[in-house]
Amino acid sequence: MKTLLLLALLLPAAALAGLFGSDVPKKIEVTAPAVFQETGRVKYLVVSDKAQKFQFALTVEGANGKPVALIPVQLVEKQEYTFEIEKEDLGGKSGSAIPRLVKVSQDGKVIFDREICELHRRKMRSQSVRIIYGFPMRNPKDPKFEEEAALFPHRLKPLLGGCVVGEKKSEDILVCPDCDAAYERWLKAKQ
Repeated sequence: MKTLLLLALLLPAAALAGLFGSDVPKKIEVTAPAVFQETGRVKYLVVSDKAQKFQFALTVEGANGKPVALIPVQLVEKQEYTFEIEKEDLGGKSGSAIPRLVKVSQDGKVIFDREICELHRRKMRSQSVRIIYGFPMRNPKDPKFEEEAALFPHRLKPLLGGCVVGEKKSEDILVCPDCDAAYERWLKAKQ
């Protein structure tokens, strides 16, 4: 289920991947109003200017019917923000890349930074993890998606790569040491 959810969230971004050619800079800054679009159970942030358009999954409806933040930032629709976007190489021979929201600023103040854990307010470390391809079954002892997002959103764990096996075997992710500690406490409490 979690893999299907991640694939559903990445497909719109992958559809926009063609916007990035090899001549496009790795980091892009766009100043534009926040625009929201809802499709099914997902709320998207649409960032566009005259030259480019990007779509990011902002929240998804959890099993309990409440929204779960995928990008933890509170934005007001139609207010102007500066969005820092980074193209992330998908690897392989296609040269394709998907956009990733890195920072959001308003009036010169950073209100979202991907490298800062939104729960523990500390800078995260980059760590290489293996990519698991296919459709792994969820272990009933694992935390539910909503529970993980609320208690330890940036713990160290393998990355789900989807059903199509890619060339990449590992990927760098951002890991919060406090999220790892919270996960360990959660595991001990469940035993």
